[in-house]
Amino acid sequence: KRNFNRLSYHKAINNCHNLVVENSGVSNRKGTAKIYLAIGNTGGHSLNLKKFKLLKEKYGSVVETINVLTLQSIFDKYKINKCDFLKIDCEGEEFKILKKLPRGYFNRIEKISMEYHPVVDKFAVIKFLETRGFKVAALFGRKLGLIFAYNRKFL
Repeated sequence: KRNFNRLSYHKAINNCHNLVVENSGVSNRKGTAKIYLAIGNTGGHSLNLKKFKLLKEKYGSVVETINVLTLQSIFDKYKINKCDFLKIDCEGEEFKILKKLPRGYFNRIEKISMEYHPVVDKFAVIKFLETRGFKVAALFGRKLGLIFAYNRKFL
């Protein structure tokens, strides 16, 4: 709720009329879910239970229930026929979200930038994106890394 309120505030003070703010998370299913809030790290909240255990040790954590949508439902709701750039940083849930997206929707996405966490098999993500028509590059870190994917359709 705090992140939503903060984003809404910044949208208003910057007169961003082309920005849609939705008080929901993105998941591999629609409905409600528990989100684990990292105290003192508002960018570290996660739906991932394994990540929660890491958060709890490092920051302390509390749980909140939120509404969640799938990436497909967002594309459908906002009639997104082409996504120039999809940045996905969902604290360990990225691969679950992408796996739920039907194959045809990947044809609408030109580029993807995503962070991966230790709870994710980065090589499985890379292989998955390649099977969806993307050329993939990755930066491997000790714990976190980045994956960049370019849809071959748009190259």
